[in-house]
Amino acid sequence: MILLALLNSLIFFLLGSIHIYWAVGGQWGLNAALPQLSDTGKAVFNPGRVACIVVALGLWAFAALFLVINLETSAFLPVHTIKWGTISVGIVFLLRAIGDFKYVGFTKTVKATYFAQMDTRWFSPLCLYLGLASLGIGYLAN
Repeated sequence: MILLALLNSLIFFLLGSIHIYWAVGGQWGLNAALPQLSDTGKAVFNPGRVACIVVALGLWAFAALFLVINLETSAFLPVHTIKWGTISVGIVFLLRAIGDFKYVGFTKTVKATYFAQMDTRWFSPLCLYLGLASLGIGYLAN
């Protein structure tokens, strides 16, 4: 469980950092990260700087949650908060892996865009891992 929690923490920290990079104007990976319309290739939505920062802060909060698990202490948060927090993170990422039945996730119907290919190959499997690992960690949290 400790290794899974550390890996989750590292992944969430890196994902949050990428969002900060985008918030300050970075472009690397941005075209792969946004769902695209199948006919025009334009992004379905274009999040602004504030949205990127909010997502980054949430991802960093998840990273901190999984670090607290490794401290094996409830000095920072009660055990039930850690348990239900990680289970909630797991549910969110499992729902993301399943998708919206159109643009994201394993159930997407728009499959010919660059984002869709990256989502099938990398993003949805990563979300599935994060969801299952987080549920497992939450279930095992004492």
